[in-house]
Amino acid sequence: MARITGKNGKVTVASGTVLSIYNWVLNAKVPVVAGTAMGDAFRQQYSLIREWEATAELHWESSGGNTAFWDAFVAATTSGGHQSGKITVEFFPDGAETEKYTGDAFADFSLKAPHDGMVDGSVTLKGTGTLARTP
Repeated sequence: MARITGKNGKVTVASGTVLSIYNWVLNAKVPVVAGTAMGDAFRQQYSLIREWEATAELHWESSGGNTAFWDAFVAATTSGGHQSGKITVEFFPDGAETEKYTGDAFADFSLKAPHDGMVDGSVTLKGTGTLARTP
């Protein structure tokens, strides 16, 4: 298997590719709890329900492709239903369509506008349901 760099990675949401992302992190995990009892020689661990979360950082552009995340966020939070507010997001490690991770998530979005730097956005996603890997 060839090693890859993240320079061509990308993130997409329903309304398209989110541009100007310079970093994203995807964490999939199985939380565990200790179930050790008196007399056990070693700690016993028990798995809980799998979960995933992600973060993305981007340079903000007031028009163009990085508003795709914001547009999906606004559309999702105005929909009805039991899990209103969730968006579908895809993560591509090297930008190629051959490998991706897809799931639904609830999102928090923030902008940071320092007087001496770039306006940056930050996205925190909390997965709901399955995180699928393709291929």
